[in-house]
Amino acid sequence: MEDNITASPNITSTSETGPFVDWVKNCELALGIIGSIGNILVCIIVLGSKYMKSMTNYFIMSLAVADGWTSLLLIFNRYLLSAVTVVYPPGFAGVLYCRIWESQLLFWVGIKCSVFNLVAVTLERYFAIVHPFVYQQKFTAKTAAIMIGATWGISFFSEIQFVFFHDFTTVDGVRACQFSWPNKSASVIVGVVSFLSTYLIPIVIMFWCYFKIVKSLKNSAEQLTTNNASAIDTGPAATLLHARKKVIRVLLVVMLAFTICWTPNQFLFLFFNIGAPVEYDSVYYSFFVLLAFSNSVINPIIYAFKYKQFRRGFCEVFCPRWSGLNKVNDTSFVATSAVP
Repeated sequence: MEDNITASPNITSTSETGPFVDWVKNCELALGIIGSIGNILVCIIVLGSKYMKSMTNYFIMSLAVADGWTSLLLIFNRYLLSAVTVVYPPGFAGVLYCRIWESQLLFWVGIKCSVFNLVAVTLERYFAIVHPFVYQQKFTAKTAAIMIGATWGISFFSEIQFVFFHDFTTVDGVRACQFSWPNKSASVIVGVVSFLSTYLIPIVIMFWCYFKIVKSLKNSAEQLTTNNASAIDTGPAATLLHARKKVIRVLLVVMLAFTICWTPNQFLFLFFNIGAPVEYDSVYYSFFVLLAFSNSVINPIIYAFKYKQFRRGFCEVFCPRWSGLNKVNDTSFVATSAVP
């Protein structure tokens, strides 16, 4: 099961003890708290700032919802559930609890949705910059809503299969919810498909889109320079070009952060499912798990340090008087607040 390898075993096991396990547990709690606060702030700023009302920022908010959801469930699974003794409901209700909650379906839907939202925001920027006429005709608020809804729907259905691999069994006379593959072929197939759909294909799509975007922005800059030697630094077209470059830099950093955080874990999951031994109590395993979970924490930090529009939105929502004084005569702020 995916959550047996991508998630730390400490999330689903409360019987392990020791200094190292406690250290991992505390790191997970810290990541959950920071990720929850940071991503909730992103949502508040996008919804509360009138200058953050752009299609790109709505995709960023959907990404923040997925990361925040994951962070909150990390806290809940790691601490709140470990503090209580679960008494399974009898009959069908107990089966649902086992297959939906203990399978960590909702947690992994959030993980998958984070990945697919990264792809969605990349495609939105790709069409806006490389194919602007198609973007103006096709990308409406309805289109954005459909794309965001699709990321959540696809995430759910890509994980729903795993609930059927969970069922009750009796271990040492105790009724427990456990996962088991129906056969080895299923493990290999699911491992390969998950690696391709959650990691390799999204990364290939994003890298290709950003390659085309950077190439298009470079051509636009050269065209401005050719038309007017001074236009590259002044004028509405140059201002818009600079604004687009700033947004792309932020999204590139977000994509690179995802690649760095998830690459070791995804390869570990793939190797595990094709039969390679994985030591759950090893230092490298715990480090890769923490690195993967840290991706839900990093994005709000990137926005804070690299995204000027986000900082402006923060000031508008939480320091409105200061924000009003600093946006006077700031034409770049006006341009970046609604970058097409």
